[in-house]
Amino acid sequence: TINSGKMYADSGNVTLNLSATDDKGVTAYYASEDSDTPLLGASGWVAVSSTTSYSANISYTLSTGDGNKYVYAWYKDAARNISDRANTMIILDSTLSAIATSKGFNSSDSQSSKDSVSANSASDSRAVTYSSDTSAPSGGLTINTSSPTKNKTISVGLSATDNVGVTGYYLYDCKATEIISAPKASESGWVELNFTIPVIGYVFGSMDYKLVSDGNNEKTVYVWYKDAAGNVSNKSTRKITLDTTAPTITITSPTSDAKYKSSSSTISLSGSAAGDTKAVTWSNDKGESGTASGITSWLITGISLLDGTNTITVTATDTAGNSASDTLAVTYSSDTSAPSGGLTIHTSSPTKNRTISVSLSATDSVGVAGYYLYDYKATEADRVAKPKATDGGWTDLTTVATAYGQGIFKYKLVSPGNNKKTVFVWFKDAAGNVSGKSTGEIKLDK
Repeated sequence: TINSGKMYADSGNVTLNLSATDDKGVTAYYASEDSDTPLLGASGWVAVSSTTSYSANISYTLSTGDGNKYVYAWYKDAARNISDRANTMIILDSTLSAIATSKGFNSSDSQSSKDSVSANSASDSRAVTYSSDTSAPSGGLTINTSSPTKNKTISVGLSATDNVGVTGYYLYDCKATEIISAPKASESGWVELNFTIPVIGYVFGSMDYKLVSDGNNEKTVYVWYKDAAGNVSNKSTRKITLDTTAPTITITSPTSDAKYKSSSSTISLSGSAAGDTKAVTWSNDKGESGTASGITSWLITGISLLDGTNTITVTATDTAGNSASDTLAVTYSSDTSAPSGGLTIHTSSPTKNRTISVSLSATDSVGVAGYYLYDYKATEADRVAKPKATDGGWTDLTTVATAYGQGIFKYKLVSPGNNKKTVFVWFKDAAGNVSGKSTGEIKLDK
């Protein structure tokens, strides 16, 4: 509140009455006449000693010019969470030297006691002991949040007038298919305005209200107003649809898998979306983004790829702001040159031992990433096919270099029988290019 809930201020220097709670501890507050939520690093945050229940009265200077002044406050905790916005309003009238009060009389007042009080008088000692007010307030309601919305907390505006003074309002909502009756002035649930003087016209242009009815559906929001005599206004209503269900989206081409290898520097994606989708957008973590053509059956063409893994995210967004995404990790390399290399068998032939000594060497313009060693009966060596870079059996190198040399090491022959054997080696690079085979022969005679 401002100035302990007073409606008017005759000076821009006011006192904000702040309060907040947090299970870990409130560590700072931010007060402003700007309704936008501040950034965590904004300069206006005021640090306070961490406490689970914070309250303070702080000095604040309103913006210049008479009229309605809306002040907003946020709080944050040690985990850098920012609270929802709190808001209040006061009317600044710098021409007043004192607040005018209204006076009522009962039937026993004498004529001489009914002298009027000027607008600038500081006080009046008479109390209201009787009211013949039977006129209820009249008022309205606006919903500032677009419909449909995914958020249970919406923005509403209130306004009401009464011939004596508006003293409270009652906000509630239910499914649009249901009806609720007007509350009595004495029921719980009313928000008491607690103004120090009667307010003939009450206006609150924007305040947060959290929908209480269950489910994703169209809702009717109600407001009633009351006055000091307990007269309750007719209802004012507005409708809004709550939709928290996200749409669905699926990438189906060039693959429905999570990963894909492209030999081209551009790629096209297509797929489907379901739900109340209004737009399908995409982004590449390498820097590009755009909008797909189509909605339920969408297409994206000409996405540029850079060397390495390009993570492409396709997002469907509905009219309420709900969204869902699917991603495809596309690996691309502009390197199309395979390594070249050789094999040397250092064990004399014939040999009685299956474990022989070999050495390897290879070069590649980008870097040798692995080798594949195998052997087969020499008379059937032409049956051995070139392995793919993704096949099992490769020995991956921990250090990728343009020139690779492996000194003499042990290799165990795997083909059966005592016969001449052909030993094969292939090399691959990081782009998945596989070299031609290099071979050597040795005879096993046990």
